[in-house]
Amino acid sequence: MRIQSMTKVITSTAALRLVEAGRLGPFDQSLEEWLPGLASRRVLSSSPTAEPDDTVPARRAITLRHLLTNASGHGMVIVDSPLQKAMADSGTEAGPEPLTLGAEVDHPADRAPLAFQPGEGWRYHHSFGLLGILIARLTGRTLGEHLAEDLFDPLGMTDTALWVPEEKMARLPAAYRFGNDGLVEMEPAGGGFYAGPPAFDVSHTRTRLDRA
Repeated sequence: MRIQSMTKVITSTAALRLVEAGRLGPFDQSLEEWLPGLASRRVLSSSPTAEPDDTVPARRAITLRHLLTNASGHGMVIVDSPLQKAMADSGTEAGPEPLTLGAEVDHPADRAPLAFQPGEGWRYHHSFGLLGILIARLTGRTLGEHLAEDLFDPLGMTDTALWVPEEKMARLPAAYRFGNDGLVEMEPAGGGFYAGPPAFDVSHTRTRLDRA
């Protein structure tokens, strides 16, 4: 089954284990050592509907605490706004495909502004994409590889992963949502983005994977 955003709990656990092991600094330490593209961020000066060039400098660095609490200034933009368009143009808008967050950590010129000052608001989703990239950069392997070795294999969770291997896709049920007339199929049985290797590894944003 697709556990969707429950992966955020798993990724949080992996990050906290790195803190416990002394490989990741305190919760309120800047992450720029591992994600230098997070430095010198710009923040919308007023509301989320402001123009993307109407910004002020960030007053503080983005930290692990901000990522774990969805308070980094990154996140989903629900309302139609210039910021939503800027995120769509930079490939960081949430949708059926994984986030292309390389623009946020590798290409400063392409970054959309933060919706609020780090630690002063809440927006869902994107902070955990950055957390996965952080773990990958820190450990020198993909997030999936690290989760398998550090969590899943020791706990006997042999069927848990970020995507379903091709030899197990027949076991993957369809995904549905409620619509006006009942259930609407969002992803077919044995199919969907997470069936088989993804086109992009979201923890190594500059690497494209070949589908078999």
